[in-house]
Parts: sequence; C-alpha cells; structure tokens
Amino acid sequence: MKILSAILLAAAIAAPSAAFAEDIALAKNSMRLYGGPSMDFPSIGLIAWGQGLKVIGCERDTGWCEVIADGQRGWVPSDTMNWPDQTRAPVLDRSTHDYRLVL
Repeated sequence: MKILSAILLAAAIAAPSAAFAEDIALAKNSMRLYGGPSMDFPSIGLIAWGQGLKVIGCERDTGWCEVIADGQRGWVPSDTMNWPDQTRAPVLDRSTHDYRLVL
C-alpha cells in the first residue's frame, strides 16, 4: 500500500510539470499576437504575461517566431519570450513558409 501511495504522489507531483513541458517558451510580458512576422500585420490576439507558448519556428532574418497560444496560431518577436533553449525551434524559411492570417 505504501508503494502505491508513493506512486500516486509522484504522479500527482509530476502532472503539472508534464503539462508545462509541452510549452517551450513563456511570454515575458503581456503582448499582442500578430497575423504575420512584423507589426505591420494585424493584431489577432493577446498573450498574457507568463503564458505558455508552443514555438513552431522562428525566422532567422526577422527575429519573429510563429507560436501557438491558447490554440491560436500567430507571430511574436523572439525577444518577448523566455525559453531555455532557442535552438529547439526550427528556423523558418520565408521562401517556403506560408503565412496564414486568420481574423
């Protein structure tokens, strides 16, 4: 019984960190989510400070990253996120990447 209790306790402790592991970046502050890789694109949403972001990839030449925030896909400047390993996100090539603007 003690072993089962220990396993259940370990699972309960690990559950929040497992969910967090899916989000590879955190918003440094509240910011806008844009429809493309610059502020010239329309704002399509808001991101709260500390919100988890799934980084799809970043453009090397612009410093913008495509992310998913609360199920919405859009773009943010790479310097607006804290993430442990920026090399994990693939580099997006503008010539082969389609921009999807959803309003």
